[in-house]
Amino acid sequence: QTAKQSYSILGDLNLVGPAFLQLLLREFGPTIVALMVAARVGAGIAAELAVMVSSEEVDAIRLAGGEPLPYLVSPRVIAMGIAMPTLVIFGSAVAFAAGGIATRAAYPVGFDTFFSLRLVGIPDVVLGFTKAVVFGFIVPIVACAIGLRAQGGTESVGQATTDAVIVASLAVLVADFMLGAAFHLAG
Repeated sequence: QTAKQSYSILGDLNLVGPAFLQLLLREFGPTIVALMVAARVGAGIAAELAVMVSSEEVDAIRLAGGEPLPYLVSPRVIAMGIAMPTLVIFGSAVAFAAGGIATRAAYPVGFDTFFSLRLVGIPDVVLGFTKAVVFGFIVPIVACAIGLRAQGGTESVGQATTDAVIVASLAVLVADFMLGAAFHLAG
């Protein structure tokens, strides 16, 4: 789509790949991956914890003198804080490769032209990585909070999963806007 618009307006496709990579690193890669993770993993975390609440496993942890946060929340937050940047790197690489193949198939753009890094700078990589890390903490924290607040028995599990996906997705979008604005104002 970018190649089509660029070709119709400028008649030149030399910057399509580098501009796509810059946009992918700064915005699309972290945000789209985080939204997919919020939908899949966030829902799973909320459902798992909501089931534990409804079956009184969380109460059993408290009764045994433990706190649910170190046992149930911390491992999920740490794991996602590590996994999200990895998923963003992998997802962005696959998207960039697919974009290069699609552009090559539709337009006379060489791979050496498309896969150029000339528009990408350190600030682009830093912003993308920062977003990936922040989103990696937002999604599990929101999902855990909603899962642990489930009330009303097993029927609350479905509501907790739906709420976790919606709230985590909105939190990712708000954080994306705020981080983008902060980096724009700082740079």
